[in-house]
Amino acid sequence: MTEKERTEKIREKAEAVEKRVEAKEAGAAHKTKTHSRAGKGLMKRRESFAQTSVPNAHRGLSGKTPRIMMGIILAMFIVSFILAAITG
Repeated sequence: MTEKERTEKIREKAEAVEKRVEAKEAGAAHKTKTHSRAGKGLMKRRESFAQTSVPNAHRGLSGKTPRIMMGIILAMFIVSFILAAITG
């Protein structure tokens, strides 16, 4: 078997797998979604792992979190000066 024949055989197998996956995805798209949690894990429940399938991905980032974090850092910065003054 030559390298070219081997490559062609691998390509045919890959195309067959791709057709099966596309057919499965097309069939899954037509089904109605039911959210029963009994016996289904995350991997079985989700058909796609695109960013749109991530919970709360559509909400975006909260503007409040960086302000809280900066407040905590500022408080630690001030406390470090107070402790440095006390110990020094």
